[in-house]
Amino acid sequence: MSVPEASPLDALAAQSVPSVRAMGNRKFYFAFGAALWLLALFFHGGGGWNPNSRLLTVFGLVEDGTFRADRWKGETGDYAQVGGHLYSDKAPGSSFVVLPFYWVMRRMEGGAQTGNDRGAAVHLGDAVASALPFAIFALLLLLRVEKEGVHGRAAVWLGMAGALGTCLFDYGGLYFGHMLAAALFLGAYVLACEREERFVLAGALGGLAVLTEYPLAVTQIIVLVYLLLGPQRWRRATLYGLGALPMALLMIGYNKAITGGWFDFPYSHVGAMWAAMHTDFGMRLPNPSAMWALAFGQYRGLAFYAPVLLLGVPAIAAAFAGPRRRKALVLVLLGSYFLLISSYFKWDGGWCVGPRHLLPVIALGVYEGTAALARTRRHWWLHGILAGWGALVAFAALATDPLPAENFRSPAFEVFFPKVWKGQISGHNLLAEAHLPNGRYVFVTWLTLAVALTWALAWWAERREVAAANGELRLQRPVGNRSF
Repeated sequence: MSVPEASPLDALAAQSVPSVRAMGNRKFYFAFGAALWLLALFFHGGGGWNPNSRLLTVFGLVEDGTFRADRWKGETGDYAQVGGHLYSDKAPGSSFVVLPFYWVMRRMEGGAQTGNDRGAAVHLGDAVASALPFAIFALLLLLRVEKEGVHGRAAVWLGMAGALGTCLFDYGGLYFGHMLAAALFLGAYVLACEREERFVLAGALGGLAVLTEYPLAVTQIIVLVYLLLGPQRWRRATLYGLGALPMALLMIGYNKAITGGWFDFPYSHVGAMWAAMHTDFGMRLPNPSAMWALAFGQYRGLAFYAPVLLLGVPAIAAAFAGPRRRKALVLVLLGSYFLLISSYFKWDGGWCVGPRHLLPVIALGVYEGTAALARTRRHWWLHGILAGWGALVAFAALATDPLPAENFRSPAFEVFFPKVWKGQISGHNLLAEAHLPNGRYVFVTWLTLAVALTWALAWWAERREVAAANGELRLQRPVGNRSF
């Protein structure tokens, strides 16, 4: 790894810069994560078929002590029916995350479940299974940028641009499983493939990612092959597998409890409208039309909803910030998962914003693509422009209607932007829920808050650099394969 050039702040420190109180790294990183958590949660999703289906498991276990959810049938059309009883058809990872928080809330409250309890459960899902994973992803991205020797204001602006400039931000405020799965998948990759440490924990994170989004099993097989082709192959792969094993057992145990078969998934018992999933989970050969739409279409295209990848993916190919072997792994992960989703009969994701099934590889592409740009010190202006467009679309979607009907083929221009212009702002926002008037000003306030938080974090990061230059604070610089 090349040694980063001396910062201009080093010269400032030599010119009798006033003493700056040392600010701990942990406090700064905590503030960065908290800011992203708040931004994602400012607007958040209400109930819907997908979130409510995930809550069937939570409600059944907490309210009745069973996976059965017969009395919540009217809450969603996404469910599995086995032996005449109703169950969630979703992968259970995101349900298990919300479960303890909902259990504590209900034990403190007591009594029969009310509509307010069901609404609070959705809010809990937004906060702990969506906004928190999004904040963790953003923090990992910042650390990756800093690993390439970019610090201070530049690191914050690059990190925030990558975090806010895609539809990942939307799913930070929606209780789906995708953002949680993306954060877990990225965490497993960072530990096992980038830092090359804590392989048991990495395997556990990878297993949890699969437990949250079943198609990610493909990525875990690829990671295992990667570990088997590297140094200390058997030790690393074995430890990774041991970490993933409890999650695999939990998954098949969950199947056994609901369907009676270890490998009989609830997805195989969905209603007639999803009959295509009864065979091979609805998987087909890659569809060229779906591939084009997922890559470039206004409906669900990566270029439209994650435009930073237009620069980030070529940057990975041309200037990957890591060994060539890991570069090959990243490109294989990106390409194989893209082909996998283009093979799914419901590749468009139904009522949603952007290519929701691709969120895990969007996270990986932004993570490594931004790092490659940080390493080259080039094209940051273009990255900023692309991120600005992505953030505008993401903010407009979450502030108006992040679950538009699938008949809108250009949701941004048919739904998001027109609603913002007309002041038709979603009532699921912190100001409206504080009984303040709702309207266009809420959207403007939100944008202002995003800029203000970014500016404040950039100022703080610069002060940390000055303190480090003065010898008052020791910033943790990258050593070997470690990010910090």
